Amino acid sequence: MVVTGLKVQALTRTHKSLLIFLLGFSIALYFIYPSIPTTKGIIKAGKQRYSRGGGIGAYVSGGMAKSVETEPVGKSGFDGTTMPSKVLATDSKSLRCQHFHLLTIFFSVQSQKQYTNFSLNQLEGRNREYLKVLQSNLNHACVHKIHLFYVREDDLKLILAANLSDSHKLAPVKYKQLLHMADFFLYASRNLVNKSVIALNSDIALGEGFELIDTKALLTQKHFYSLTRYETNISCSIGHQMCIGNYIGSHDTHVFALSKPLNETLLVEKLDYPINMYQAENGMIYTMKNHFGFKVSNPCRVLKTYHHHCSAVHGPPPGSNYTIYSLGWKAKEIRSGLAWPSVL
Repeated sequence: MVVTGLKVQALTRTHKSLLIFLLGFSIALYFIYPSIPTTKGIIKAGKQRYSRGGGIGAYVSGGMAKSVETEPVGKSGFDGTTMPSKVLATDSKSLRCQHFHLLTIFFSVQSQKQYTNFSLNQLEGRNREYLKVLQSNLNHACVHKIHLFYVREDDLKLILAANLSDSHKLAPVKYKQLLHMADFFLYASRNLVNKSVIALNSDIALGEGFELIDTKALLTQKHFYSLTRYETNISCSIGHQMCIGNYIGSHDTHVFALSKPLNETLLVEKLDYPINMYQAENGMIYTMKNHFGFKVSNPCRVLKTYHHHCSAVHGPPPGSNYTIYSLGWKAKEIRSGLAWPSVL
């Protein structure tokens, strides 16, 4: 009986020791776990990089990309839409990413003859969308400076009157005309060689993923990203969700870096047309691939951009002659100017 009692007592002590060990291990794991790389969030750990977004993200290790399912992430943004957390400058992880120069334009639609068929209320609504997108991009942690093209002094006054936050990032550029596709690359060739550049339309807000870009490879390996956009509010937007479907094509955002100026004569010859013409991106992609030797891709499943266009104001409708076909571009060239949605 005594022996049996001693055995029971020894067993009890063993259990106590095991329980203490497990409890200590659990506590340690609780505090260590947040630093372990997972797909929940965008985390850089050595050569491993994780992307988080709605639907498909990318995990990159040693240059090899694999698709992984990730959780949708976002915070309430303007107009009641869902905006990605990476847009917010308060995101501590993204504060390490301040190196992109944005090229875009601002103009008051009231000043444009092509919009005379719309009411004043509709036109002012479109201006508010432009200003809100500009504010979002100024707040984005990956944006170092916005080179903002404008034509009329009244447009600049409208921007200054908006009292935008992070306005120290704003570099107004007085220009002769509303932007043509060539102007993005002419300006970058003259002012932003060896810099990381994002050229985008006025109603496109940067989202998450841009901190994942290897800017050195962007420059030295001539990568060029021409992205498919996402819609912020599909219930009212004039567009459709395209990157997540079977759509092939790019809209409104182009990421690149120039190691030397591009041939300006060739740029003007090929790309001297308004940025909002139909097939404008096709002509640009064809030119960058075939005349300047860039490796064009469309990693829109990792690099998210958001289209803000719920106002009724819009340009010429599809089917009009407002297309680069009217400038002599051939169907074969336009078809080859496509970039499939992909990961980095």
